[in-house]
Amino acid sequence: MLLRCQELRKPIVVFQRKYKQQAKTNKEFASGDDAGQHDDPVLDALSDNDWLKVDELIKFLKVPYDLCKALEGNNSVSGFGSLWHTIVNLQALWQHYEACISKFDHDDVSYFATAVELGL
Repeated sequence: MLLRCQELRKPIVVFQRKYKQQAKTNKEFASGDDAGQHDDPVLDALSDNDWLKVDELIKFLKVPYDLCKALEGNNSVSGFGSLWHTIVNLQALWQHYEACISKFDHDDVSYFATAVELGL
């Protein structure tokens, strides 16, 4: 889902910009009878900082995704999915999480830092 969001970043930003412009020029559009009943795309717009966080999350999740894909398959046919493959992948995942945690400040209380610490 995040990869698709990243792929569609430009159309998403353009849509939100046009929606915001239309809402400014058309007061009825912004405050019609059903105002408040729907999510407002302007309020849900991602800032440049939010897009950077999406990129960071995608980069972080690539390692667990690749490790999971490497374990797929029937052990008797592909040789993957055996216990020793799992242990090696878990060790690699542990190192990935520890490396990520070492980049955070000790006072970092962001959602991402907390999630990585809990994942470890």
